[in-house]
Amino acid sequence: MARGSAAIASVRASTIQGLARSLAHPAYERLAQLEPWLGRAVPLMIVIFLGTLVAGAVMYSRQTREAAIADAIGDLELVATAVASNLNDGLANAPGEPPEHILGRVIPVRVLMRQRQVLVSDETGALAGAFPAKDIPVGTLGDYLGPAQPLTTFAEKAGVLQITLANGVDALATVRALRPPFGQLAVVQTMDGVLAEWRSSIWRSGLLLFSTAMVLIVIAIAYFWQAARAQEADLICARVRERIDTALNRGRCGLWDWDIGRGRMYWSDSMYEILGMTPVSEFLSFRDVDALVHPDDGSLADLAEGLATMQTNAVDHIFRIRKAGGDWIWLRARAELVRSSPGAGAHLVGIAVDITEEKRLAERTATADMRLRDAIETISEAFVLWDADNRLVMCNSKFQRFHNLPAEATAAGVAYADVLA
Repeated sequence: MARGSAAIASVRASTIQGLARSLAHPAYERLAQLEPWLGRAVPLMIVIFLGTLVAGAVMYSRQTREAAIADAIGDLELVATAVASNLNDGLANAPGEPPEHILGRVIPVRVLMRQRQVLVSDETGALAGAFPAKDIPVGTLGDYLGPAQPLTTFAEKAGVLQITLANGVDALATVRALRPPFGQLAVVQTMDGVLAEWRSSIWRSGLLLFSTAMVLIVIAIAYFWQAARAQEADLICARVRERIDTALNRGRCGLWDWDIGRGRMYWSDSMYEILGMTPVSEFLSFRDVDALVHPDDGSLADLAEGLATMQTNAVDHIFRIRKAGGDWIWLRARAELVRSSPGAGAHLVGIAVDITEEKRLAERTATADMRLRDAIETISEAFVLWDADNRLVMCNSKFQRFHNLPAEATAAGVAYADVLA
Protein backbone atom coordinates (compact mmCIF):
# COMPACT_ATOMS: atom_id res chain seq x y z
CA MET A 1 0.00 0.00 0.00
CA ALA A 2 2.82 2.38 0.90
CA ARG A 3 4.60 1.51 -2.33
CA GLY A 4 1.45 2.25 -4.34
CA SER A 5 1.00 5.59 -2.60
CA ALA A 6 4.60 6.50 -3.31
CA ALA A 7 4.15 5.60 -6.97
CA ILE A 8 1.05 7.77 -7.19
CA ALA A 9 2.83 10.63 -5.47
CA SER A 10 5.69 10.39 -7.93
CA VAL A 11 3.33 10.54 -10.91
CA ARG A 12 1.09 13.26 -9.53
CA ALA A 13 2.36 16.78 -8.86
CA SER A 14 1.40 18.87 -5.87
CA THR A 15 -1.36 21.44 -6.07
CA ILE A 16 0.06 24.53 -7.73
CA GLN A 17 2.69 22.71 -9.77
CA GLY A 18 0.13 20.25 -11.09
CA LEU A 19 -2.24 23.07 -11.97
CA ALA A 20 0.55 24.81 -13.85
CA ARG A 21 1.34 21.61 -15.76
CA SER A 22 -2.32 21.22 -16.69
CA LEU A 23 -2.21 24.65 -18.31
CA ALA A 24 1.22 24.24 -19.92
CA HIS A 25 2.07 22.87 -23.34
CA PRO A 26 2.66 19.08 -23.31
CA ALA A 27 6.19 19.56 -24.63
CA TYR A 28 7.07 21.63 -21.56
CA GLU A 29 6.73 18.62 -19.29
CA ARG A 30 9.08 16.61 -21.48
CA LEU A 31 11.62 19.44 -21.41
CA ALA A 32 11.30 19.69 -17.64
CA GLN A 33 12.08 15.98 -17.36
CA LEU A 34 15.18 16.41 -19.53
CA GLU A 35 16.48 19.41 -17.58
CA PRO A 36 18.58 17.40 -15.06
CA TRP A 37 20.20 15.49 -17.91
CA LEU A 38 20.88 18.72 -19.77
CA GLY A 39 22.53 20.15 -16.66
CA ARG A 40 25.00 17.25 -16.72
CA ALA A 41 25.38 17.11 -20.51
CA VAL A 42 26.07 20.81 -21.15
CA PRO A 43 29.45 21.02 -19.33
CA LEU A 44 30.48 17.64 -20.73
CA MET A 45 29.59 18.73 -24.26
CA ILE A 46 31.48 22.00 -23.81
CA VAL A 47 34.58 20.16 -22.56
CA ILE A 48 34.38 17.67 -25.44
CA PHE A 49 33.90 20.46 -27.96
CA LEU A 50 36.82 22.48 -26.57
CA GLY A 51 38.98 19.34 -26.45
CA THR A 52 38.10 18.62 -30.07
CA LEU A 53 38.98 22.19 -31.05
CA VAL A 54 42.32 22.04 -29.21
CA ALA A 55 43.18 18.64 -30.69
CA GLY A 56 42.24 19.86 -34.16
CA ALA A 57 44.30 23.03 -33.66
CA VAL A 58 47.36 21.00 -32.55
CA MET A 59 47.06 18.65 -35.54
CA TYR A 60 46.56 21.61 -37.87
CA SER A 61 49.61 23.41 -36.46
CA ARG A 62 51.81 20.33 -36.90
CA GLN A 63 50.63 19.72 -40.44
CA THR A 64 51.04 23.35 -41.46
CA ARG A 65 54.51 23.46 -39.84
CA GLU A 66 55.61 20.42 -41.80
CA ALA A 67 54.08 21.92 -44.94
CA ALA A 68 55.88 25.24 -44.36
CA ILE A 69 59.23 23.45 -43.94
CA ALA A 70 58.59 21.32 -47.04
CA ASP A 71 57.71 24.42 -49.08
CA ALA A 72 60.84 26.18 -47.83
CA ILE A 73 63.00 23.18 -48.78
CA GLY A 74 61.52 23.18 -52.28
CA ASP A 75 62.04 26.93 -52.62
CA LEU A 76 65.67 26.68 -51.47
CA GLU A 77 66.32 23.94 -54.04
CA LEU A 78 64.96 26.12 -56.83
CA VAL A 79 66.66 29.30 -55.59
CA ALA A 80 70.05 27.59 -55.18
CA THR A 81 69.90 26.00 -58.63
CA ALA A 82 68.79 29.24 -60.31
CA VAL A 83 71.31 31.45 -58.51
CA ALA A 84 74.19 29.03 -59.18
CA SER A 85 73.33 28.93 -62.88
CA ASN A 86 72.99 32.73 -63.12
CA LEU A 87 76.21 33.25 -61.15
CA ASN A 88 78.17 30.87 -63.39
CA ASP A 89 76.88 32.72 -66.45
CA GLY A 90 77.74 36.07 -64.87
CA LEU A 91 81.27 34.96 -64.02
CA ALA A 92 81.76 33.73 -67.57
CA ASN A 93 80.67 37.09 -69.01
CA ALA A 94 82.60 39.23 -66.47
CA PRO A 95 85.53 37.23 -65.10
CA GLY A 96 87.09 40.02 -63.03
CA GLU A 97 83.91 41.44 -61.45
CA PRO A 98 83.58 40.97 -57.65
CA PRO A 99 81.15 38.20 -56.65
CA GLU A 100 78.93 40.48 -54.56
CA HIS A 101 78.39 42.74 -57.59
CA ILE A 102 77.44 39.77 -59.72
CA LEU A 103 75.14 38.46 -56.95
CA GLY A 104 73.40 41.81 -56.72
CA ARG A 105 72.83 41.80 -60.47
CA VAL A 106 71.67 38.21 -60.99
CA ILE A 107 69.65 37.60 -57.77
CA PRO A 108 66.10 39.04 -57.59
CA VAL A 109 65.36 40.87 -54.34
CA ARG A 110 62.35 38.62 -53.64
CA VAL A 111 64.70 35.63 -53.38
CA LEU A 112 66.05 37.06 -50.10
CA MET A 113 62.70 37.35 -48.39
CA ARG A 114 62.12 35.62 -45.03
CA GLN A 115 65.73 35.88 -43.82
CA ARG A 116 67.42 34.12 -46.74
CA GLN A 117 71.13 34.69 -47.42
CA VAL A 118 73.41 33.72 -50.32
CA LEU A 119 77.12 33.03 -49.63
CA VAL A 120 79.95 32.40 -52.14
CA SER A 121 83.34 30.83 -51.34
CA ASP A 122 86.55 30.61 -53.36
CA GLU A 123 88.40 27.45 -54.29
CA THR A 124 90.04 27.31 -50.85
CA GLY A 125 86.68 27.47 -49.06
CA ALA A 126 87.14 31.03 -47.77
CA LEU A 127 84.10 33.27 -48.05
CA ALA A 128 84.49 35.55 -51.04
CA GLY A 129 81.10 37.24 -51.12
CA ALA A 130 77.60 37.37 -49.70
CA PHE A 131 74.26 38.85 -50.52
CA PRO A 132 73.04 40.96 -48.76
CA ALA A 133 76.62 42.34 -48.78
CA LYS A 134 76.31 44.00 -45.35
CA ASP A 135 76.17 40.58 -43.67
CA ILE A 136 79.43 39.09 -45.06
CA PRO A 137 80.82 36.75 -42.38
CA VAL A 138 84.53 36.12 -41.78
CA GLY A 139 86.18 32.71 -42.26
CA THR A 140 85.40 29.73 -44.40
CA LEU A 141 82.02 28.56 -45.60
CA GLY A 142 82.42 25.39 -43.52
CA ASP A 143 83.09 27.46 -40.39
CA TYR A 144 79.92 29.49 -40.99
CA LEU A 145 77.71 26.47 -41.66
CA GLY A 146 79.14 24.48 -38.74
CA PRO A 147 81.71 21.72 -38.48
CA ALA A 148 79.24 18.80 -38.30
CA GLN A 149 77.37 19.49 -41.54
CA PRO A 150 77.99 17.47 -44.73
CA LEU A 151 76.88 20.19 -47.15
CA THR A 152 80.32 21.53 -48.09
CA THR A 153 81.49 17.96 -48.67
CA PHE A 154 78.65 16.62 -50.82
CA ALA A 155 77.34 19.93 -52.22
CA GLU A 156 74.13 19.48 -54.22
CA LYS A 157 74.13 15.74 -53.50
CA ALA A 158 73.32 16.52 -49.87
CA GLY A 159 70.19 18.42 -50.89
CA VAL A 160 68.58 20.77 -48.35
CA LEU A 161 69.34 20.01 -44.71
CA GLN A 162 68.27 21.48 -41.41
CA ILE A 163 71.44 22.41 -39.56
CA THR A 164 72.63 24.48 -36.64
CA LEU A 165 74.93 27.30 -37.74
CA ALA A 166 78.14 28.12 -35.95
CA ASN A 167 76.36 30.97 -34.11
CA GLY A 168 73.77 28.49 -32.74
CA VAL A 169 70.91 29.51 -35.05
CA ASP A 170 68.81 26.74 -36.61
CA ALA A 171 68.51 27.06 -40.36
CA LEU A 172 67.86 25.32 -43.65
CA ALA A 173 70.81 25.30 -46.05
CA THR A 174 71.89 23.88 -49.38
CA VAL A 175 75.19 24.12 -51.28
CA ARG A 176 75.96 24.19 -55.01
CA ALA A 177 79.37 23.89 -56.74
CA LEU A 178 80.56 26.86 -58.85
CA ARG A 179 83.05 27.19 -61.67
CA PRO A 180 86.58 28.41 -60.88
CA PRO A 181 87.84 30.76 -59.59
CA PHE A 182 85.00 30.27 -57.09
CA GLY A 183 84.25 27.16 -55.11
CA GLN A 184 80.75 26.83 -53.74
CA LEU A 185 77.47 28.75 -53.30
CA ALA A 186 75.33 28.31 -50.19
CA VAL A 187 71.73 29.45 -49.74
CA VAL A 188 70.79 29.70 -46.05
CA GLN A 189 67.42 30.49 -44.49
CA THR A 190 66.93 30.61 -40.73
CA MET A 191 64.09 28.58 -39.19
CA ASP A 192 62.62 31.80 -37.83
CA GLY A 193 62.26 33.00 -41.39
CA VAL A 194 60.93 29.64 -42.57
CA LEU A 195 58.27 29.53 -39.85
CA ALA A 196 57.44 33.25 -39.67
CA GLU A 197 54.27 32.99 -41.75
CA TRP A 198 53.35 29.74 -39.99
CA ARG A 199 53.66 31.41 -36.59
CA SER A 200 51.49 34.28 -37.75
CA SER A 201 48.85 31.80 -38.94
CA ILE A 202 49.06 29.88 -35.65
CA TRP A 203 48.61 33.10 -33.68
CA ARG A 204 45.51 33.92 -35.69
CA SER A 205 44.14 30.40 -35.22
CA GLY A 206 44.99 30.49 -31.51
CA LEU A 207 43.23 33.82 -31.13
CA LEU A 208 40.16 32.41 -32.88
CA LEU A 209 40.30 29.29 -30.67
CA PHE A 210 40.68 31.41 -27.54
CA SER A 211 37.75 33.62 -28.57
CA THR A 212 35.61 30.55 -29.24
CA ALA A 213 36.57 29.07 -25.86
CA MET A 214 35.75 32.34 -24.10
CA VAL A 215 32.36 32.53 -25.81
CA LEU A 216 31.58 28.94 -24.81
CA ILE A 217 32.72 29.57 -21.24
CA VAL A 218 30.57 32.70 -21.03
CA ILE A 219 27.61 30.74 -22.43
CA ALA A 220 28.23 27.97 -19.89
CA ILE A 221 28.46 30.49 -17.04
CA ALA A 222 25.25 32.16 -18.22
CA TYR A 223 23.54 28.77 -18.47
CA PHE A 224 24.51 27.70 -14.96
CA TRP A 225 23.70 31.14 -13.57
CA GLN A 226 20.27 30.95 -15.15
CA ALA A 227 19.88 27.38 -13.91
CA ALA A 228 20.79 28.53 -10.39
CA ARG A 229 18.23 31.32 -10.63
CA ALA A 230 15.63 28.86 -11.88
CA GLN A 231 16.45 26.51 -9.01
CA GLU A 232 16.13 29.35 -6.53
CA ALA A 233 12.81 30.33 -8.11
CA ASP A 234 11.67 26.70 -7.82
CA LEU A 235 12.58 26.70 -4.12
CA ILE A 236 10.60 29.89 -3.57
CA CYS A 237 7.71 28.44 -5.55
CA ALA A 238 7.91 25.26 -3.47
CA ARG A 239 7.66 27.24 -0.23
CA VAL A 240 4.70 29.22 -1.56
CA ARG A 241 3.13 26.00 -2.81
CA GLU A 242 3.47 24.38 0.61
CA ARG A 243 1.78 27.36 2.25
CA ILE A 244 -1.05 27.35 -0.28
CA ASP A 245 -1.51 23.60 0.11
CA THR A 246 -1.63 24.03 3.88
CA ALA A 247 -4.20 26.80 3.53
CA LEU A 248 -6.31 24.67 1.18
CA ASN A 249 -6.20 21.69 3.52
CA ARG A 250 -7.04 23.77 6.60
CA GLY A 251 -9.79 25.63 4.79
CA ARG A 252 -11.54 22.49 3.53
CA CYS A 253 -11.33 23.61 -0.08
CA GLY A 254 -9.74 22.40 -3.28
CA LEU A 255 -8.59 23.72 -6.64
CA TRP A 256 -10.36 22.75 -9.85
CA ASP A 257 -9.11 23.07 -13.40
CA TRP A 258 -11.63 21.88 -15.95
CA ASP A 259 -10.27 21.59 -19.48
CA ILE A 260 -13.61 21.86 -21.25
CA GLY A 261 -12.26 21.07 -24.72
CA ARG A 262 -10.45 17.90 -23.65
CA GLY A 263 -13.10 16.84 -21.17
CA ARG A 264 -10.74 16.34 -18.24
CA MET A 265 -10.30 17.87 -14.81
CA TYR A 266 -7.44 18.50 -12.45
CA TRP A 267 -8.08 18.36 -8.70
CA SER A 268 -5.73 19.46 -5.98
CA ASP A 269 -4.71 16.97 -3.31
CA SER A 270 -6.93 18.77 -0.80
CA MET A 271 -9.96 18.07 -3.02
CA TYR A 272 -9.25 14.35 -2.88
CA GLU A 273 -8.90 14.57 0.90
CA ILE A 274 -12.31 16.28 1.19
CA LEU A 275 -13.94 13.42 -0.72
CA GLY A 276 -11.87 10.72 0.95
CA MET A 277 -10.53 9.56 -2.42
CA THR A 278 -7.08 8.44 -3.52
CA PRO A 279 -5.74 9.94 -6.76
CA VAL A 280 -4.93 7.31 -9.37
CA SER A 281 -3.76 9.68 -12.12
CA GLU A 282 -3.02 13.33 -12.62
CA PHE A 283 -6.36 14.07 -14.32
CA LEU A 284 -9.96 12.93 -13.97
CA SER A 285 -12.35 12.47 -16.85
CA PHE A 286 -15.41 14.70 -16.98
CA ARG A 287 -17.68 11.66 -16.95
CA ASP A 288 -16.17 10.35 -13.69
CA VAL A 289 -16.63 13.70 -11.95
CA ASP A 290 -20.15 14.24 -13.28
CA ALA A 291 -21.16 10.81 -11.93
CA LEU A 292 -20.34 12.01 -8.40
CA VAL A 293 -22.68 15.03 -8.58
CA HIS A 294 -26.15 14.67 -7.00
CA PRO A 295 -28.79 14.21 -9.74
CA ASP A 296 -31.13 16.78 -8.13
CA ASP A 297 -28.47 19.51 -8.43
CA GLY A 298 -28.05 19.24 -12.20
CA SER A 299 -25.08 17.98 -14.17
CA LEU A 300 -21.82 19.73 -14.91
CA ALA A 301 -22.64 19.53 -18.61
CA ASP A 302 -25.66 21.78 -18.01
CA LEU A 303 -23.35 24.16 -16.16
CA ALA A 304 -20.96 24.31 -19.12
CA GLU A 305 -23.82 24.87 -21.58
CA GLY A 306 -25.23 27.61 -19.39
CA LEU A 307 -21.82 29.24 -19.17
CA ALA A 308 -21.56 29.23 -22.97
CA THR A 309 -24.94 30.97 -23.37
CA MET A 310 -24.42 33.55 -20.62
CA GLN A 311 -22.47 36.76 -21.10
CA THR A 312 -20.35 36.18 -17.99
CA ASN A 313 -17.19 34.21 -17.42
CA ALA A 314 -17.74 33.67 -13.70
CA VAL A 315 -19.49 30.72 -12.02
CA ASP A 316 -20.89 30.49 -8.47
CA HIS A 317 -22.58 27.11 -8.10
CA ILE A 318 -23.71 25.13 -5.03
CA PHE A 319 -24.19 21.39 -5.41
CA ARG A 320 -23.83 18.09 -3.63
CA ILE A 321 -21.16 15.53 -4.42
CA ARG A 322 -20.70 11.99 -3.22
CA LYS A 323 -17.74 11.03 -1.06
CA ALA A 324 -15.85 7.76 -1.39
CA GLY A 325 -17.86 6.32 1.52
CA GLY A 326 -21.21 7.14 -0.11
CA ASP A 327 -22.08 10.21 2.00
CA TRP A 328 -23.10 13.47 0.36
CA ILE A 329 -21.41 16.78 1.08
CA TRP A 330 -22.22 20.29 -0.08
CA LEU A 331 -19.71 22.20 -2.20
CA ARG A 332 -19.71 25.79 -3.33
CA ALA A 333 -17.69 26.19 -6.51
CA ARG A 334 -16.51 29.60 -7.66
CA ALA A 335 -14.64 29.57 -10.95
CA GLU A 336 -13.81 31.68 -13.96
CA LEU A 337 -13.47 30.84 -17.63
CA VAL A 338 -9.92 31.55 -18.78
CA ARG A 339 -7.87 31.10 -21.94
CA SER A 340 -4.08 31.09 -21.76
CA SER A 341 -3.81 32.32 -25.39
CA PRO A 342 -6.24 33.39 -28.14
CA GLY A 343 -6.14 29.99 -29.87
CA ALA A 344 -6.04 27.86 -26.72
CA GLY A 345 -8.98 25.90 -25.34
CA ALA A 346 -11.12 27.24 -22.51
CA HIS A 347 -10.38 26.24 -18.91
CA LEU A 348 -12.78 26.68 -16.01
CA VAL A 349 -10.42 27.36 -13.11
CA GLY A 350 -11.54 28.01 -9.57
CA ILE A 351 -11.96 26.76 -6.04
CA ALA A 352 -14.55 24.47 -4.41
CA VAL A 353 -15.30 24.95 -0.69
CA ASP A 354 -16.89 22.36 1.58
CA ILE A 355 -19.97 24.12 3.02
CA THR A 356 -21.58 21.03 4.54
CA GLU A 357 -21.20 22.35 8.09
CA GLU A 358 -22.67 25.70 7.06
CA LYS A 359 -25.66 23.96 5.52
CA ARG A 360 -26.19 21.88 8.65
CA LEU A 361 -25.82 24.94 10.86
CA ALA A 362 -28.36 26.83 8.76
CA GLU A 363 -30.78 23.93 8.99
CA ARG A 364 -30.33 23.68 12.77
CA THR A 365 -30.76 27.44 13.12
CA ALA A 366 -33.95 27.40 11.04
CA THR A 367 -35.32 24.50 13.09
CA ALA A 368 -34.47 26.22 16.37
CA ASP A 369 -36.04 29.47 15.18
CA MET A 370 -39.21 27.64 14.18
CA ARG A 371 -39.42 25.92 17.55
CA LEU A 372 -38.86 29.21 19.36
CA ARG A 373 -41.64 30.88 17.39
CA ASP A 374 -43.97 27.97 18.13
CA ALA A 375 -43.15 28.24 21.84
CA ILE A 376 -43.80 32.00 21.88
CA GLU A 377 -47.03 31.54 19.97
CA THR A 378 -48.33 29.10 22.59
CA ILE A 379 -47.96 31.71 25.37
CA SER A 380 -51.44 32.75 26.60
CA GLU A 381 -50.44 36.40 27.00
CA ALA A 382 -49.19 38.97 24.55
CA PHE A 383 -45.40 38.61 24.13
CA VAL A 384 -42.86 40.89 22.48
CA LEU A 385 -39.04 40.93 22.44
CA TRP A 386 -37.01 44.09 21.85
CA ASP A 387 -33.24 44.39 21.34
CA ALA A 388 -30.92 46.88 23.03
CA ASP A 389 -31.75 49.52 20.41
CA ASN A 390 -35.50 49.16 21.00
CA ARG A 391 -36.05 47.35 17.73
CA LEU A 392 -38.48 44.52 17.37
CA VAL A 393 -37.03 41.03 17.42
CA MET A 394 -40.23 38.95 17.47
CA CYS A 395 -43.73 38.90 18.91
CA ASN A 396 -46.71 36.56 18.98
CA SER A 397 -50.06 36.98 17.31
CA LYS A 398 -51.72 37.98 20.61
CA PHE A 399 -49.48 41.05 20.83
CA GLN A 400 -50.36 41.90 17.24
CA ARG A 401 -54.10 41.58 17.88
CA PHE A 402 -53.87 43.40 21.23
CA HIS A 403 -52.39 46.49 19.57
CA ASN A 404 -54.28 46.00 16.32
CA LEU A 405 -51.04 46.03 14.31
CA PRO A 406 -50.74 45.26 10.62
CA ALA A 407 -48.36 42.49 9.53
CA GLU A 408 -45.73 44.88 8.19
CA ALA A 409 -45.55 46.63 11.57
CA THR A 410 -44.43 43.43 13.28
CA ALA A 411 -41.52 42.71 10.98
CA ALA A 412 -38.18 42.18 12.68
CA GLY A 413 -36.11 45.35 12.99
CA VAL A 414 -38.98 47.87 13.21
CA ALA A 415 -38.36 50.58 15.81
CA TYR A 416 -40.36 50.70 19.04
CA ALA A 417 -41.75 54.12 18.23
CA ASP A 418 -43.01 52.97 14.82
CA VAL A 419 -44.72 49.89 16.25
CA LEU A 420 -46.59 51.69 19.00
CA ALA A 421 -47.15 54.96 17.21
